[in-house]
Amino acid sequence: MLWRFEAVVVSDLHLGARNSRVQEFLRFLNAIETERLIVAGDIFDNPWLYGLKRPHVHVLEVLRNLGRFGYVEWLRGNHDPSSDWFSGVLGIEPAAETVLDVAGRRYLVCHGHVRDTALELPKAILKTADAIYRTCQWLDPSHRLIGAAEHDGHR
Repeated sequence: MLWRFEAVVVSDLHLGARNSRVQEFLRFLNAIETERLIVAGDIFDNPWLYGLKRPHVHVLEVLRNLGRFGYVEWLRGNHDPSSDWFSGVLGIEPAAETVLDVAGRRYLVCHGHVRDTALELPKAILKTADAIYRTCQWLDPSHRLIGAAEHDGHR
């Protein structure tokens, strides 16, 4: 069955991460038809593209092919590489944000890091928090440990 949508927004694929859900995303892409696919940041796990495996590269190939027909819009996230990389490798110019019209209403679409005040903390704190997060991911690729920590932190 093919699902048809005017627009689809996806984010935080984190290609290169051990727990990136690449196969599920490819199945999703094969199950939809859309006029507009908005990739709203953090398609990569880090801006140096560490950890990319063949399935991750296949996702990039699929997105590049879709982009040739003008269906893909790329919004940069805080984990993504430079704009030059996007245009050179993927053939897509990234943007910071876009507007989506749905049923006569307009919605701003951007990656959440632009509104995340925690990213203004000192770099040492951010690096420590990132190391703890990655260790939790390594210990538990299911994300249950991270989910529990995030849930407890929002009480």
